[in-house]
Amino acid sequence: MKKILFITLAFISFISFGQEKWELEKDSKGIKVYTRPVKGSDVKEFKAYTYLNATPDKLLKVINDANGFKDWIDKVDYSKSLSHPNNNTFIVYIQLGMPIGVTDRDMVLKNVVKKLKGGGYKIEVTSVYDKYPEQEDFVRIKKAYGYWLLIPEKGKTKIVYQFYSDPAGSLPTWIVNMFLVDGPYNTLKALREKFEG
Repeated sequence: MKKILFITLAFISFISFGQEKWELEKDSKGIKVYTRPVKGSDVKEFKAYTYLNATPDKLLKVINDANGFKDWIDKVDYSKSLSHPNNNTFIVYIQLGMPIGVTDRDMVLKNVVKKLKGGGYKIEVTSVYDKYPEQEDFVRIKKAYGYWLLIPEKGKTKIVYQFYSDPAGSLPTWIVNMFLVDGPYNTLKALREKFEG
């Protein structure tokens, strides 16, 4: 028994050692944004969270509405659903507006909704870039993954938004990393305004 416990603790320590720690980048108006390096990439991953006065079911409905992404997800100029939800899985196409002088990006994402114990949800997001033809005047983001986590807590919902994407093409890393904080912050802020005004 002691041997099994020792091996388990050693394995957990090894995993923890191999992962970079999250660094708090912004803490404002109840929204926190963290970033951390990703092994083998110059682009960081972000994680943001806040609490909203809305049920997980109401939030899920908004997150599942691909046609409405431009109303609250930062930098989204256009989006549409490529498939109807099937067994809680659906595919969306998204166009992202970039600063002047930088080619706009687009991506194709598969969303898988998983029901959690206690009434929450996890929406896993992964790139499926080859599920929609590449568009003229856009650079296709091929590497992207993350999730949304909706957890009911004391009459509110804790929402966690974690994501990584490699923007591809010739785009300075400092520009990419600049959007890693304001992007998720503005997204959660806009999502809050949809429910709280």
